[in-house]
Amino acid sequence: MDDPETLGPCSLSHLPSEILLQISSYLDLPALNALTQLNHSTTSLLQPSLYKLDARQSSQALCWAAIHNNPQIAQSSLSAGANPTTVTDQDTLIKGCTPLMLAAYHGSLPVLSLLLTHPETNPNSRDRKYIRPPITWAIKHRHAAIVRALLKDDRTDPNLQDKFGDTALMIAVTLRPDMIPVLLGGSRVDPRVSNTQGATALSRASQRGVEVDLILATHLRFILDGDESAAHCQHVFFYAAISGHVEIVEYLVEYFGDRLDPNGVSLGTGMAMAMGAGNGVANGVGAGHNNGHTNGNGHGHGHGHGHGYSHSHSRSNSGAGHHGRGAFSIAVERGHISVCPLLLAAIAGDESMVSALVECERVDLLNPDVSGTTPLHAAVERNHVDVVKLLLQTLRSRSDLGTTSGPGPGGTRIADVNARNSSGQTPLHIAVLQDYDDLVMLLLEAGADPQLTCAEGLTALDQGDQWCRDGRAMGVLREYMRKL
Repeated sequence: MDDPETLGPCSLSHLPSEILLQISSYLDLPALNALTQLNHSTTSLLQPSLYKLDARQSSQALCWAAIHNNPQIAQSSLSAGANPTTVTDQDTLIKGCTPLMLAAYHGSLPVLSLLLTHPETNPNSRDRKYIRPPITWAIKHRHAAIVRALLKDDRTDPNLQDKFGDTALMIAVTLRPDMIPVLLGGSRVDPRVSNTQGATALSRASQRGVEVDLILATHLRFILDGDESAAHCQHVFFYAAISGHVEIVEYLVEYFGDRLDPNGVSLGTGMAMAMGAGNGVANGVGAGHNNGHTNGNGHGHGHGHGHGYSHSHSRSNSGAGHHGRGAFSIAVERGHISVCPLLLAAIAGDESMVSALVECERVDLLNPDVSGTTPLHAAVERNHVDVVKLLLQTLRSRSDLGTTSGPGPGGTRIADVNARNSSGQTPLHIAVLQDYDDLVMLLLEAGADPQLTCAEGLTALDQGDQWCRDGRAMGVLREYMRKL
């Protein structure tokens, strides 16, 4: 018989299963985990006990499975009674997350789908730092399949806001524009929600040059479903106008025209169209803050506050939202020019949009920006001849009392060819200085007064003598003056 003193230590793996199970009941989670990993036999024997103990203490196995996309471990953990609403700091990137949040963050679709079948799972839980729900994290990390799975669950609220007030749609507009169609495929996504700065998805998309077609279409669905408030209609009208969606503008004017201010921005939404200074404009005209215009030859003149405009339908500087301030107050505060839709369309040379807007009797053809630039000034400065013709031509007879531009009731409705900007310059002054001879003739034929002086006391002819004496436009103007 062998001497017991010559035998080595008894291996735990050689103990009967009943004794191992009894021992495991006295162990904490780390110790039981170590015992389970002795060999295949102990793993098979003790793993159910390990899952049950984990489920009672922290449900960390379920969180691990969500991070590493292991649906087998997730199923075992849930079967052992793991809590799907447990909150963990296991992930080093985000804190205070549920297993579903971790699955959405890491793109673990099988685990997320499994969790959504559990009745206690909350698809609207939020992390501790950013207060973002799972659908927002899925958008941020471009997990389209996760987003679709969450949208299919009726418990998911896709319009929850994070600590900045941003919804999943606003995060998509800001960071992941390619995810916008994925989100808007769900009928419950609401683009009307504004963040803490008053911006909406539509205003932010316009500001960033993101395609707004789907967002506008979703807004129209809400209008057709009953949200015909003046603020909402104005919001959609304004951004449809500045982004060049003529059909939407015409539709809103026809059916909801009584709720629109076609000369302004979103009612109570603070949607400012601010064009950045110093970007320059087409045809070599306009410049930054140079206190004057520049002609095609680079000469400066006058005292105009020469903001440059970037040619983009969708550029805006927005303090947007349903509870923001007016565009003009924001623009003045930030030193930008605030423009109405008609002025922006004139700047861009968008003939179809100009035509659609001027067809609305309530559109003010004289509505200037903060530096006194009217749509006619803007179109002349950029040599948009056809737009100038649209603004100057007789549009229709009118009998209403509400139209502000053009002659009185019963007369014709045209832009004021002699309107002055903050420097006292008329469109004729600008056409002469830019050497646009065709526009000079067009303006004179429309009734432009060549005797009007700017703030410096100079007529268009006087300014032309200073800056472009030999230009073609000056020749046209001199010939016209000789015939007077």
